[in-house]
Amino acid sequence: KEPYVFFDLTGSRVVIEKDVAFSSGIRVYTHTHQFEKANWRKLPPIYSKKDTVFKKYCFVGANVIILSTCKYIGICSVVGAGYVVTKDIPDNSLAYGVPAVVIKSVEPFNENE
Repeated sequence: KEPYVFFDLTGSRVVIEKDVAFSSGIRVYTHTHQFEKANWRKLPPIYSKKDTVFKKYCFVGANVIILSTCKYIGICSVVGAGYVVTKDIPDNSLAYGVPAVVIKSVEPFNENE
C-alpha cells in the first residue's frame, strides 16, 4: 500500500521531461487488447510503437489511469485526480472527467521569471 506510479512498458517507451510531477497511484499503459473481437482472449495484445511523452512541468493527479491511446501530456498541463485519460492532452491545459477532457487552458509557465 505504498505510494507508487506504475508504468507498463510492454508496448513502448515512456519519456518524462524535467520537472514533471506525479502523484501516487498512477497507472500508465502502453498496450491494449482486442476486446471488440469475440475471441480476444486468444489474440495477442496490441502494442503501441509511439512513445508516451510527459512534457516538462506537467502534473498528473492521484490514481489517474493513462491508456495506450494517449501519447502526449502537454507542457504545464494538469490532469485531475482519479480520471481516465484516453486522448492526448495539449500544452497548458486542465483536464478531468471520465474520459478526461480539456476543461480550460492554464497560464503558460515562463521559465525566465
